[in-house]
Amino acid sequence: MTKRDRTDKLAGYFEVASVEHYLIIDPEAREIIWHRRATGGTLNPPQTLREGVLRFDSPGIALAVADLFPAP
Repeated sequence: MTKRDRTDKLAGYFEVASVEHYLIIDPEAREIIWHRRATGGTLNPPQTLREGVLRFDSPGIALAVADLFPAP
């Protein structure tokens, strides 16, 4: 994960009104940083996930975090 992923790319993607989610997947840290648009267009605080299920109510997708990384 680079500084550019957390700054320029994040800002650029959320300039597009239809983008609701932006994930930064860090395979070394085995974590996902999830940015998502809130109602009204503002951004929710980012959420860091290392386990559990990542649920996108829109469009209705659920991903097990463990399935995104190879077994240790």
